[in-house]
Amino acid sequence: MANRIKYGFVPVHAENYTTPQWYVVAASQTIALGDPVIMNSAGRVEVAVAGEISTAIILGVSASYVENSTVDDPIQVYDNPNQIFEAMVSTGALADPYTTSNVGGNKYFQLAGTTGAFYVNAAAFTNGIFKCVGNSSDPEASEVGANQRKLFKFLSTRHILSS
Repeated sequence: MANRIKYGFVPVHAENYTTPQWYVVAASQTIALGDPVIMNSAGRVEVAVAGEISTAIILGVSASYVENSTVDDPIQVYDNPNQIFEAMVSTGALADPYTTSNVGGNKYFQLAGTTGAFYVNAAAFTNGIFKCVGNSSDPEASEVGANQRKLFKFLSTRHILSS
């Protein structure tokens, strides 16, 4: 049975097994659990916007939910640059999860979707921010073709806390 549910990014494991960290949110934000987030110039968290991610540096993935926020509402974020996430991908082959895009020999993928329903667009890589690092361990969610779930990591050059 193919996966059809877009529910953002789910943390799988991290090198250091860090817990989410607390941040404050910008005004008028609706951020769902599993949404990629950025930090604005005032140091507050905002939901990443798929079409505007080309210059943004990712902070991480939301570990809590905020609806129609006021300035400085608290939010938890998985901000470890080594965190691995499971997410739905638009297409791909089970045997080789790293195909589709190729930038300088590396496989980078782009963010797609909207709050509460983000996924990885494997057909676009102009502003890639993810690297595929494996397949989901769930056999039903890892079927060949569209909407399979794979493991992703943010590129170190696109994560705010990468050294």
